[in-house]
Amino acid sequence: MEMEEGKYMAGVNLLDELMKKIGADRRFLEAVADKINFAKIWYIKSDAEECKEFSLHPEHTRDEAMDFVCSLDFEYNCGSDIQEVYGTITFKDGSWLERCQYCGWEGWELKCFPTWESLQCMEWMHVFGTDKA
Repeated sequence: MEMEEGKYMAGVNLLDELMKKIGADRRFLEAVADKINFAKIWYIKSDAEECKEFSLHPEHTRDEAMDFVCSLDFEYNCGSDIQEVYGTITFKDGSWLERCQYCGWEGWELKCFPTWESLQCMEWMHVFGTDKA
């Protein structure tokens, strides 16, 4: 979203960003809502004029899950030096999305629990920074 030499557009739609991160589009909102286990998101506008909390309890109904997903349909400033959106969305498959910030940009980071197989691939050198156990 580059406009000119290092200047970036501020307005990013949180729901669109979420759907892009998980590889879906708005036609699949219900399917995405059905996959959410529980979630809590905070939106704190960088000028501190607005603060909102969006949450979805683990024992939610399908309608509550849809309401939660649709509540994320707003724009925030992703290119400021201050993170505006915080929180986590967990999915029924055990994966989750966390909000993160890096070098003034914020976004979703997909996390998954490691499998036994993935841990077997790790080398001691990678874990401990040496070639000896």
